[in-house]
Amino acid sequence: MSIYFDNAATTKLDDSVKELISSLSSEVFGNPNSIHSQGRKAKKYIEEARKVFSEFLKCDASEIVFTSCASESNNFFLKQMPADLIITSPSEHSCVLESVKASGKKIHWLSLDQYGYFQRDELKKLVLDNLDKTILISLMYGNNEIGSVNDIEYLSTLREFHSKLFIHSDCVQALTKLDIDLSKLNIDSISCSAHKIHGPKGVGFIYLNKRVQGILSLKNLSLIHGGGQESGFRSGTQNVVGIAAFAQAIKVSSDNLFLKKLDHYFLDKLFEFKELVTLNSPFDKRVPGIFNIYLPKSRLNSEELVLQLDLKNICVSSGSACSSLKGDSQIISSYVLRACGIPSSIAEKSVRISLSRHNTSIEIDHFFQIIAELSTKFPLELNQTC
Repeated sequence: MSIYFDNAATTKLDDSVKELISSLSSEVFGNPNSIHSQGRKAKKYIEEARKVFSEFLKCDASEIVFTSCASESNNFFLKQMPADLIITSPSEHSCVLESVKASGKKIHWLSLDQYGYFQRDELKKLVLDNLDKTILISLMYGNNEIGSVNDIEYLSTLREFHSKLFIHSDCVQALTKLDIDLSKLNIDSISCSAHKIHGPKGVGFIYLNKRVQGILSLKNLSLIHGGGQESGFRSGTQNVVGIAAFAQAIKVSSDNLFLKKLDHYFLDKLFEFKELVTLNSPFDKRVPGIFNIYLPKSRLNSEELVLQLDLKNICVSSGSACSSLKGDSQIISSYVLRACGIPSSIAEKSVRISLSRHNTSIEIDHFFQIIAELSTKFPLELNQTC
């Protein structure tokens, strides 16, 4: 039995998405910016996909700009959007953290509680203390390592105090798992990727509302200059097959009822194995299917546990897949857990489990059986503490 529990890193292609990619790869080859029949045929798939996203997110189709991934989208907005001050948190995805640092703008890092939640009072005070400045708040909707869900609706209420406030959210983990109704959220920009919802790698989008589009256009702040594709914000020939496949992925992933049932099942098993497994993630207000756990009775550190599980054909992660590329041979605990004040003795032994609609309750049962075996095989030594 091979079990894949690393869906927050990437997901398996849905069968319907694979079939669409296969058929379109040979049938739709025209440049979507050409005016002949093959070009018009290709462009039709892009605009139909744009309509799918606009209807799902409840925004205007012209506010969807296709990119190669959410990292590109985040880099574009955080570096290009004019602002005097960026407010964000140290638990954001690395592409947000590095983009903010590279922007050259003044940064305020919000303090977080043990579950990764920001403090409303701190944020409101920051906004009120900087009424003379243009402020950009960037906070992810659902955290990719511990699953905590930020109160994005609260952010928009701060607009009543500050007219030059802009709001951005990395919604990679939230797309199809949390309710994203842009007609109600009143935020300026969100970023998403296809490969997190059973679509292909190499395609994403950024939502830019008309307010920020006007500002970016006025200052000629595009991601890529050239032929003027994607309303002038990202020149270059679009990835027609990838965009169409992304739209198909959102159709098949939008029904998350089964994932929510798996989430509840996993929580029940956690309670059953509470002597062996401790949950770092919040119990509720969490992205369905994301759990950060540690084994208090095992001596295995995060990477050792990942490898031991891999030997049992179970794939989990010790943190964000992108962040792991920066590591060396030294065991370094998750920066997200550290940002939440989790003690290093726990953070260094924690792993992330992330489920998808392709997983089963039988796989969850098997996972916990293996966890019990590993806790017995690699017990905590007498001189170790948690």
